[in-house]
Order: sequence, then C-alpha cells, then structure tokens
Amino acid sequence: MNNKFFGLSIEKQQRIVNAAYKVFSENSYKKAPMSEIADEGSVSKALLFHYFTISLT
Repeated sequence: MNNKFFGLSIEKQQRIVNAAYKVFSENSYKKAPMSEIADEGSVSKALLFHYFTISLT
C-alpha cells in the first residue's frame, strides 16, 4: 500500500482490502487475478496498481 491508498475513504479502503481477502482465500497468492480483486472491490485494475506496489518475487 502507498500513501495514495491511505488517502481514500475508510469505506473504500475496506472494500478493496476485503475484496483482496476474498480472492486470496479462493486462490493462491500468485494465482489471484488482479481483475477479480478489482471487480470485487468495485475499482479498476489500473487503480489497484496505482494504490499498491506489486512484488513479483
């Protein structure tokens, strides 16, 4: 997470985090589709990459 994420309303932060929990619980970390997290969290996939630094290691 970065400062842009923390600038969102608490409700929107919670919606995105809860969406990620749901998708990660259904898939392994490396196989969790960002598009599913975005859809579930009602944000665009591009915004997820804007709010989070993704580590590929």
